[in-house]
Amino acid sequence: MTFSSVYFSQLMKTFKCTIKRSRPRHPQSNGRVERVNRTIQDILYATDQANIPFHKALHLTQDEYK
Repeated sequence: MTFSSVYFSQLMKTFKCTIKRSRPRHPQSNGRVERVNRTIQDILYATDQANIPFHKALHLTQDEYK
Protein backbone atom coordinates (compact mmCIF):
# COMPACT_ATOMS: atom_id res chain seq x y z
CA MET A 1 0.00 0.00 0.00
CA THR A 2 1.31 3.44 -0.88
CA PHE A 3 1.27 6.51 1.31
CA SER A 4 -1.54 9.00 0.78
CA SER A 5 -2.22 11.76 3.28
CA VAL A 6 -5.63 12.14 4.85
CA TYR A 7 -5.77 15.72 3.54
CA PHE A 8 -5.05 14.63 -0.04
CA SER A 9 -7.56 11.79 0.15
CA GLN A 10 -10.23 14.18 1.42
CA LEU A 11 -9.37 16.69 -1.30
CA MET A 12 -9.85 14.02 -3.97
CA LYS A 13 -13.24 13.07 -2.49
CA THR A 14 -14.32 16.72 -2.37
CA PHE A 15 -13.56 17.23 -6.07
CA LYS A 16 -14.82 13.74 -6.98
CA CYS A 17 -11.46 12.73 -8.40
CA THR A 18 -9.94 9.30 -8.52
CA ILE A 19 -6.31 8.63 -7.81
CA LYS A 20 -4.48 6.87 -10.62
CA ARG A 21 -1.03 5.55 -10.00
CA SER A 22 1.38 4.32 -12.61
CA ARG A 23 3.96 1.63 -12.22
CA PRO A 24 7.52 2.75 -11.54
CA ARG A 25 8.76 0.84 -14.60
CA HIS A 26 6.36 2.49 -17.04
CA PRO A 27 8.12 5.68 -18.13
CA GLN A 28 5.69 6.48 -20.96
CA SER A 29 2.80 7.28 -18.63
CA ASN A 30 5.07 9.03 -16.13
CA GLY A 31 6.42 11.22 -18.93
CA ARG A 32 2.94 12.20 -20.02
CA VAL A 33 1.97 13.17 -16.49
CA GLU A 34 5.15 15.19 -16.07
CA ARG A 35 4.48 17.01 -19.35
CA VAL A 36 0.90 17.84 -18.32
CA ASN A 37 2.13 19.10 -14.96
CA ARG A 38 4.77 21.26 -16.64
CA THR A 39 2.23 22.74 -19.09
CA ILE A 40 -0.18 23.60 -16.28
CA GLN A 41 2.67 25.10 -14.26
CA ASP A 42 3.69 27.26 -17.23
CA ILE A 43 0.13 28.53 -17.72
CA LEU A 44 -0.25 29.36 -14.03
CA TYR A 45 3.13 31.12 -14.03
CA ALA A 46 2.07 33.24 -17.02
CA THR A 47 -1.18 34.24 -15.33
CA ASP A 48 0.74 35.14 -12.17
CA GLN A 49 3.07 37.36 -14.21
CA ALA A 50 -0.01 39.08 -15.66
CA ASN A 51 -1.27 39.77 -12.10
CA ILE A 52 -4.39 37.68 -12.58
CA PRO A 53 -5.95 36.55 -9.27
CA PHE A 54 -5.35 32.88 -8.53
CA HIS A 55 -9.03 31.87 -8.53
CA LYS A 56 -9.43 33.35 -12.01
CA ALA A 57 -6.15 31.82 -13.16
CA LEU A 58 -7.45 28.37 -12.30
CA HIS A 59 -10.48 28.88 -14.54
CA LEU A 60 -8.30 30.24 -17.35
CA THR A 61 -5.92 27.31 -16.98
CA GLN A 62 -8.75 24.82 -17.15
CA ASP A 63 -10.21 26.47 -20.25
CA GLU A 64 -6.81 26.75 -21.95
CA TYR A 65 -5.77 23.19 -21.30
CA LYS A 66 -8.94 21.48 -22.56
